[in-house]
Amino acid sequence: MAGEQQARSFLDLVSKELGVAGAPGLQALRRRHRGRVRCQEARRLTGSVDLDQGLRDRWPEAPRWDYGIGYLLPETGRPAAIWLEVHPAFPGEVAAVLKKLRWLRERLEQCPGLRRLTDRAERPYRWVASDRPRIPPHLPEARRLRQAGMDLPRTQVELP
Repeated sequence: MAGEQQARSFLDLVSKELGVAGAPGLQALRRRHRGRVRCQEARRLTGSVDLDQGLRDRWPEAPRWDYGIGYLLPETGRPAAIWLEVHPAFPGEVAAVLKKLRWLRERLEQCPGLRRLTDRAERPYRWVASDRPRIPPHLPEARRLRQAGMDLPRTQVELP
């Protein structure tokens, strides 16, 4: 029962604060992207949202972030949220991803409930490489990502 309530909490916040319909588990992710997210216990996934599609009409020209995922922290069972951007992983794409990250953070500043869930997550902003990552850690672009609070892109995201 508590897990169901937590799941509704993430989906309710997405609906209330962003005005977008979420979906259970990873169902809001495009089929080809679902396999890039792994969770040790799938029952801890509380929902997902396709921000890019859901906010396209409201912000058609904006650099929209791709997805949000709600899950329960394994240690405490408290809800948390992470945000995924599926994007080519070349050094020349870092500026585009950071622009999307700024846009997402601006949206979350207006969403106190989702912001709270985001603050609970370790590394809440994740870049999922749509192909093989090609950003070595010694490049200035890698440093820019770290300064923005992001890791280098990976082909898989592992939730605790």
